[in-house]
Amino acid sequence: MSNGVFDLGVAAATFLVIFPAELPDKTLVATLVLSTRLRPFPVWIGVCLAFTVQTGIAVGLGKAASFLPVTGVRVAAVVLFLAGATILFRAARNAD
Repeated sequence: MSNGVFDLGVAAATFLVIFPAELPDKTLVATLVLSTRLRPFPVWIGVCLAFTVQTGIAVGLGKAASFLPVTGVRVAAVVLFLAGATILFRAARNAD
């Protein structure tokens, strides 16, 4: 069910898909360290709340980006992709 601005189902599906993929990131290490020093359940709740906020911000910015001109977004994506690829290739060339 959509209210026209924010679709809770889409946000929940996005959260459920991204949450397991992101846990092995630095978040996992931070969660483990905090869990060894503090009670694990409040740490887990805090991590979940922080990830929920992060997901909400990402969904909000994605919605805001949908108001931008499609051609401009595509050009910006191509430029950023090519810049990233150039940086990676140069770094790989200089690596041992």
